[in-house]
Amino acid sequence: MEERSMEAERLVIEDGPTGPRMTRCHGCKQAELRDAARDLSRDLDGHLFIAAVPAQVCGACGEVTHALDDLARFDTAVTRALVAVGARGPEAARWLRKAAGLRAAELADLLGVTPETVSRWETGKHPMDRATAFTLGALASAGPAERAAAVDRLRALGAAA
Repeated sequence: MEERSMEAERLVIEDGPTGPRMTRCHGCKQAELRDAARDLSRDLDGHLFIAAVPAQVCGACGEVTHALDDLARFDTAVTRALVAVGARGPEAARWLRKAAGLRAAELADLLGVTPETVSRWETGKHPMDRATAFTLGALASAGPAERAAAVDRLRALGAAA
């Protein structure tokens, strides 16, 4: 396996509400939790993204726990960074499709391609063209209302064809 050398891109995740905090460590059951930040990273198609993500750390056993909302904000920051760098390799294609909340068959239908084509993009057997990468990036980085409107427009275009 070829070793890749890459430069890390440091991301800043947005502040936002976090769900209920733990009062006891789920590992050792002690109540010695303290707030901290821990670096999380994602390596996608040679792009390494790193961000300090809020966490709770157990003073007794060292267990680190992240709230689901904070993990979701990290994933959103990664998605936006992937779109910004124009990533269109297989790992990016899959990540962006999932970030858009689409199954491969749904994406294929929206873009007017076969599910096998989506599979080829996601396995690296065929590169994704620029227009498709742009469309997928727009779907993945849009908010829920904008994404729903874009999906509706794509469906209407498909029906008109």
